[in-house]
Amino acid sequence: MTDVPAVLAKIDTGRLIELVRQVCRIPSVLGDEGPLAAFLQMADAAGGGLYIEVKDTDPAATVAETERAGLLSRVFFWSPDPARLRKLRGLSDDVAIMVERDSFPGIADAVDALRPTIIQFDAEHDDLGEIEACRKAGIVPMIKYFGSDPAIFERIIRLRPSLINLDRPDVFLAAYGIVTGQGRPV
Repeated sequence: MTDVPAVLAKIDTGRLIELVRQVCRIPSVLGDEGPLAAFLQMADAAGGGLYIEVKDTDPAATVAETERAGLLSRVFFWSPDPARLRKLRGLSDDVAIMVERDSFPGIADAVDALRPTIIQFDAEHDDLGEIEACRKAGIVPMIKYFGSDPAIFERIIRLRPSLINLDRPDVFLAAYGIVTGQGRPV
């Protein structure tokens, strides 16, 4: 297993901040050995998965850069733009995409439209009872919660989603200890 803090400690903080800033402006660098490539190299060194938002970039160029980095199998993509999501899906069934539950009338509609790898549920607005239907459809459930209510985190933990999108890992870890009686997850 890669020691992520050790990898990050080797990267100059100023350079890391600049890379993150530049990744937000990817359209000007796709196709070059630019910031996206450098960012993907850092992600590869960390050994985990990666989530790429395709907001203003060309989906094909973004996926191509990810493929060049050898990370396509460890990345999932999302876009707030339905046209970009359709382009991502049209590139290949190997491109893992995430869709938001509230963008479709039902789970089956999402599957029929885009064959997503992941469906993200909003903890406060979506019917989390549909998570089981998501699993039965072969789709990875993800729950998004950007609040800090421990009771909501406890409910999320009890639902056992495959992925969680959150802003407060500290509150999540405290809730995890309460729900499992085991302290921090490993």
